[in-house]
Amino acid sequence: MPLIDPPRPWSPALAPLRAARLHTEPGTGPLVLMHQGFLIETAHVWRRFTAALQSTHRSSATVEEHYLRTIDSAHALGHDPDLALAQSLAAAVDDVQAPAVDVVAEGTGAAPALLLALNDARVRRVVLWHPSGVDLDETGSLTPTGITPQEMTDAEVSIGILCSHAHVDVLAPSPGVRLDPAQLHAPVLIIDEPDAPQALALHERLPESAFLPAVDRQRILDDDLLIKQAIGFLAVPVAHGRH
Repeated sequence: MPLIDPPRPWSPALAPLRAARLHTEPGTGPLVLMHQGFLIETAHVWRRFTAALQSTHRSSATVEEHYLRTIDSAHALGHDPDLALAQSLAAAVDDVQAPAVDVVAEGTGAAPALLLALNDARVRRVVLWHPSGVDLDETGSLTPTGITPQEMTDAEVSIGILCSHAHVDVLAPSPGVRLDPAQLHAPVLIIDEPDAPQALALHERLPESAFLPAVDRQRILDDDLLIKQAIGFLAVPVAHGRH
């Protein structure tokens, strides 16, 4: 995989990182990029959704593994992990040479997906399944992930370097990065339980969002009706370009 070098203007100043490992399925239309946080080998999570995409002949890519595997790995290199994952996703889009993508994220993948969409005009549409770990501050902007590091993280052990941010509880984003969901002018579909607080807060803040209630959070990605509605949302042309 190519290295991310140099970092994109909105991202943290990172050590060179390999792009995310992807599993791709050929098809037509804008690529659908599926992402679920730091978890590894997530093909089973997206099995039904991928099968439904294939039935419509959409091209897709599942993020199987990020080079930064854990929040500790991100922290050891001195940056907010959500921004690190957003940069990794942007590099994955580079890697598949996609001029436009639809991003589908679940759980802790939601914040990196939103950061990518806010800062990369190649993102046309976003679907968030049960978004978690997405916190907004008093201004309505995404907050960096708070971390209380261990004495020595797994990543520090593996690379043999002590963390230079050992006493920093919250790692600040780079200057210029867009963090306010109200600045995202792209259609977003949020799927979650009707009373899910983080999902409802995002729905209120995102100017072009729709909320689709789910009866059973544990079966959101196994619900054929929800999957059908999400794929229908992704199939609608975007009426305006992004800048």
